[in-house]
Amino acid sequence: MDENTKRVELLHLKHRTWLEQVAFNITKDVDEGDDLLSELYVYLLEKGNESIWYEDTFNLQYCRAFIKTRWINRVKIKNRFVEGSDVETTEEEYNVEEDLRIQKTYDELIDELKRLEGTKVWASAKLASLYWFSSDTLESLSSKIGVSKSTTFLNVRKIREHLKNKLDNPFTNNDEE
Repeated sequence: MDENTKRVELLHLKHRTWLEQVAFNITKDVDEGDDLLSELYVYLLEKGNESIWYEDTFNLQYCRAFIKTRWINRVKIKNRFVEGSDVETTEEEYNVEEDLRIQKTYDELIDELKRLEGTKVWASAKLASLYWFSSDTLESLSSKIGVSKSTTFLNVRKIREHLKNKLDNPFTNNDEE
C-alpha cells in the first residue's frame, strides 16, 4: 500500500464523522454529502498531491474547501439547464428579404472600402478594413503597424462615420419598403 492510499484510509478512519458533518452542513442532504465525500476520496486517491498532506492524513481545510467547491459547481450546473417544458419556442418564418438586404449592404460596404482605398483617405480605409476583417484588437493592430492606438481609433471612426452616412443600415426597420 503506497503512502497516499494510507493517508486516505487514515483520513476516513480519523475524520469521517467531521467530513460527513461538513458535507451535510454544506448540502443539507445526507445523500448529496455522501456523494461529495466519495468524490473527495476518489480525487485524493487519483491525484496523490503531496502538497495537501498534513501530518499523517490530509489538510482538513483543503478537504472542506474541496467539498464546498464541488457542491457550488454542482448547483451551478443544475441551475444552468432548463427543463424543456418551461421553455417557450416560437417558430419564425425565415425572412429571405432581410437576408438579401443584409448581404446587399455587406457587398456595398466592401465595394465602398475598396473605392476609398483609391482616394486620399486610403490609409483610414485600409486601417478600418484590417481592424474589421481580422481578429486583431485596436491595440494589437496599432502595435503591428507601428502607430498609436488613438490614431488607429480615429481613422477607424472616420471611416465608420462615412459608411454610416453613405450606406443604409439593414438592421433598422424600414417601413417605407
